Formats: sequence, structure tokens, C-alpha cells
Amino acid sequence: MTKKTNPALVKKLLYFLFVASAITIINPIASIDVFIFLAALVLVGHIFLQEKLLLVFLFLRPTIDIWRDISFSLYKETTIHLTELFGMVFLCWSCYILFRHKKALAKLPLKNIFLVLLLLLFGSVFYSVTPFITIIESIKFLAFVVFFALGFLCIKKQTILPREVLHATCASAIIPILFGVIEFLSGGGITTFDITHRIQSTFAHPNVFAFFLLSFGFIFIQISIISPLPFWESKKGWRNAVLVLLSLLLIGTFTRAALIGLLVFLTIIGTLRYKRMILVLATSLFAFYLIFYPLNNLLIQHTGYSLTSVQFISRITTRSEDADSILWRQQLVQESLPIILRKPLFGYGYGSFTKVWEEYRPPHMRYDDSAESHNDYLRFIVEVGIIGLTCYITLFLLLLHAIWKYHNTKQAIFFAAWVGVYIVISFSDNMLNHTPVMWLTWVWWGMLSAFLYKKSAKT
Repeated sequence: MTKKTNPALVKKLLYFLFVASAITIINPIASIDVFIFLAALVLVGHIFLQEKLLLVFLFLRPTIDIWRDISFSLYKETTIHLTELFGMVFLCWSCYILFRHKKALAKLPLKNIFLVLLLLLFGSVFYSVTPFITIIESIKFLAFVVFFALGFLCIKKQTILPREVLHATCASAIIPILFGVIEFLSGGGITTFDITHRIQSTFAHPNVFAFFLLSFGFIFIQISIISPLPFWESKKGWRNAVLVLLSLLLIGTFTRAALIGLLVFLTIIGTLRYKRMILVLATSLFAFYLIFYPLNNLLIQHTGYSLTSVQFISRITTRSEDADSILWRQQLVQESLPIILRKPLFGYGYGSFTKVWEEYRPPHMRYDDSAESHNDYLRFIVEVGIIGLTCYITLFLLLLHAIWKYHNTKQAIFFAAWVGVYIVISFSDNMLNHTPVMWLTWVWWGMLSAFLYKKSAKT
């Protein structure tokens, strides 16, 4: 349970605020001033909320992505973004919380592989071609691990109730969904190649919004269908309305990887438990693609109208020569092989893919204005070598192995499906770059791991 407010702590806070105010007046570096200001807010929040301050971080992160482009000069040409400062303040607070519950951390699943990965990522600073970026990216990965640990602890120690995390998660989605609805109705969004009006909400790219909707949708499916809460059992109309809204917004992002992720999720839970659902899904997809092309050809011949003039239909039925991201990703992997072979064991330093690709990519790829790997596995092998990639894959294999022990329960099937989706879509996108999605994902994975741990403790 959370502790009561300590008067002595309040006095220390007032002293800290006085000193912080003096520093911000004297100090000329804006990033330090912002960090101190955020730290002061966190201290105030901690006095009143203690461990439940985690809920505030969860609630705020998707929304503050609106200000992701705000940056501060740190050293020479080096800058740091507001969202990164927010993450650093969170880490400082969370490390204190984890130290407070250090005995409970002995039971944390995957702690050994997490430790090896973190040592490898932070250790790559010493040989990285981009040391500062390596530090920032390693800190981001550390934050994901911390969220997993906090999710585990809040269930194991009962410092936060599951419904409170659920409420914070739902609240965090309100503003992004509202922005998404406005863009959807107004025809806003961005244009990528020949795809227009891709809604991105508060996030940097439509893909990030799509994966956020996907993760939130998984949680909603869990609480309303797989293991329905009493409220949603009696509110079928509202439940269906929310599912339709999430589906429309997901379609509005035009993100194929998210749609594939949804299919993977439904396939896994259908195969493991809901056999009838997987039959309906497979039959529907087969019928759609069987009927679509002959029907579309008939329409073109007799009316001159093509169904592919609808952007979403075009996105899932055709491959544009100008926007063929599948072919582009294949080329990226092929052209990265010589780069990998230069430093196969430990790579070039975590977070360095952009720098390495810009320097070593072949001449015929110089026209490409994207320097991201769009594949977390490719990123890992380039940045931290075969050893790093092996550790990263081992993390998910161990997680799936732990879940599979309870594969006959609904909770475990849901968890396995979510992890399976993440594994698949990481082949086509940089999921580790999508911080708002990762915070939400890893805290829920930590909670679900704690539920399974409780089951094993009882048996």
C-alpha cells in the first residue's frame, strides 16, 4: 500500500524547490532548467501519490508526444528533446521506487536476460560511432525494462490495483483518439508517397498511432471479450461502438503492418482457443481476395470505375511501384549485409543505424531519404552484432516459454498473442523507436507476467 505523506519530506521538498529555483535563475542551460522543473513536479506528485505516480506517467506520455519536436541545446550541436527529458525524469523516480522494492525484484521474470541486454547496450557506448545517441537509446531501452518491472511489482506488491492501471490506460487514449477523430473527419493527416490523409494524431507518424491503437485495442478486447469486466458485459452497444471507432481509426492510418498484427493476434487466439473464429476469419479473407479481383475487373470494363481508387482498398490489394515498402525493406536487408560483415559480433553501437547506413550504404541507395532500419532485428544486428541480436531474440523466447506453461488459460493466450504480434511486426517497423507504444506495452506485459507468477505460486 502507499505510504502516508511524511511532514519531514514536505520540508525537504520546499528546500529542494528553493534551491531548484535559484539554480534555474543562475543556470544558462535551458535543458537543465526544464529537467529540474520536471523533477520538482515529480517530487510533488510522489509526496501525494507515491507508487501511483506511475499512472500519471502512463497517462501523459501519449499526449506529450505533441511537443516531441521541442529540443534544447545540450553541448555544442548536441540537442535533447522534451520527451527525452520527460523519460529521464521518469527513470530517476522509478529507480527510487525499484530500490524501495528491491527484495521483490528477486522474483522478476527475465531479469537475467534483461541485465545482459542492458550491459551490452550501455557497454556499446565505448565503441559506438555515435556515443551520445547510444546513451540516449540505451536509456530508452532501460525505461522499457523499468516499466516491465513496475508493472510486475504493482501486481505482486498490490501497490496499484489492476483497474487503476486500466483507467490510466483508457484515459491516456482519450486525447490521441480525439485528435485522430478530428483528422479522420476533416481529411487531415500526412501524405507519404501516393497515400494521402494518413492520420497520425498526437504522434510523429501514422505508424506510431496505428501501433498505439493496436495495443490499446488488445487491452480492450481482453477486458470486453476474452475476460469481460461486468461493465462491458452489460454494455454490448458501447463495446461494439468502441471497437468500430478503433477499427476506423486504424484503417485511417493506412498502416499495413498494424493490420497484419491484428490478423496475427486473431489467428493466435483463434488457433489456441476460439476455433470457430479462426475458421470465419480464414474463410472471410479467402472469399474477399477470391471475389475482389474478378469483380474489380468487371467494374473497370463496364463502368470504368476501379475499387482501388479507394485508398484503403488499394493499400491492401495492390503494390505501388512508387510506394512499395515491402520491396524497399527487402533491398534494405540485402544492402545491409556487407555493413554487418564489417563488424559482425558487436556492431557499431546501439542507436547508430542511421549514421552507419548514411555512411556505408551503396551509391544506388543514396537517393533514399529514409535512414531507418524499419526492422528491429536488422537494427540489432547492425548496432550490437550477432551477440546483441541473439540476446534480443532470447528475451522473447524466454517470455513465450514462461507464458506457454499456462497456455490453457485465457490470460496466457491473450498474453502470448500480444507478444506474437510484437515479434512479427518488429520485422517491418522500428517498434523500439515508438516510445509511447513501448511504455504501454511493457507495463502491461509486466502486469500479465505477475498474474501468471501468482498462478504458479498457488499451484
